[in-house]
Amino acid sequence: MPQVNCTQNAPQSGGCHSPKLNRDGNTIRTPRYDIVVTPDKVRVFDRETETWFEAWGDPHIGTSDDGNRLTDFSTGNVTVDLADGTKITIIPTAVNENGVSWVDKVAVMIGDEAVLVENIHGPGGPQFGQVGNGAESLDAQFADGTVLYVGSEADDLFLRSTGEELTNGLYGNIDGKGGVSQSAVGDDDGTISSNAERVLSRGGVFAGLMKAFDDVQSEFDQLSDDIDLMNEATSDLAGHPDGLALGELFADKTDPEGMRKDLASALGIANEADTMVTGEMIQASRQKIQLAMQQLSNDMQEILTTIANLSKTMHDTAMAIINNF
Repeated sequence: MPQVNCTQNAPQSGGCHSPKLNRDGNTIRTPRYDIVVTPDKVRVFDRETETWFEAWGDPHIGTSDDGNRLTDFSTGNVTVDLADGTKITIIPTAVNENGVSWVDKVAVMIGDEAVLVENIHGPGGPQFGQVGNGAESLDAQFADGTVLYVGSEADDLFLRSTGEELTNGLYGNIDGKGGVSQSAVGDDDGTISSNAERVLSRGGVFAGLMKAFDDVQSEFDQLSDDIDLMNEATSDLAGHPDGLALGELFADKTDPEGMRKDLASALGIANEADTMVTGEMIQASRQKIQLAMQQLSNDMQEILTTIANLSKTMHDTAMAIINNF
């Protein structure tokens, strides 16, 4: 392992220390997290909540919440914004002839301080570089790739580009998901002006907010159309012998919790209600309308999720700026 050079005037007993980054053996300590680097693995442990996430192997990402594999990446870098302002970028090896890559490097940066760990997959194990200044220069060496950020605990990981939380089954691979890091790398004074300049100049956060607003508006426009269809269907049932019972099905849904899948089929049945004379046909109509409304309810959850993601993104953007006052 190469010799580690400590920053000037930093104590050197037991490891290498700088004001915000401290290295002790294979552990890099930030104000809140322990980043433990071992062969083929980088684990980020949150000392406040005793939770963690890790990148390992060829490469996977897992958390203490999910227990093991959460998602994968292979051809692109993954950057994670930590809650204490630390930015880490994990770099995989080149893909081999079998289409496999491995965790190769990790760059850890906070303010103007940084350290690079290399050879995570190579023979001899991880090699730790100098702990010291130069975060902006180190950051410039590596593309951010897919950007994630942690929530209140280290095992809560979210896509920066969409605000979606990574959960088992959401994504098989997160290569190419994009996003813009909000960590103020290179800002040794932590001023609001420098951090805001980075956010505004890149524009990714605000572009993401605008997209989220557009998505919500689109969802509600469609919901409004579906409510109109539902009201029309209800009025068409008025002349049917069992119209009251079918109408009550809608009366309980004056503020429907859903969007469309195939409400048109239910509306078609309603329009032909005056020809329905048997109990079986009435029951079939009721069942199809119930199915359509269930589909509406399921889609309403997409609206609520989009709104929640939008709120989370707005909150994180505000906190990223406020925390740098």
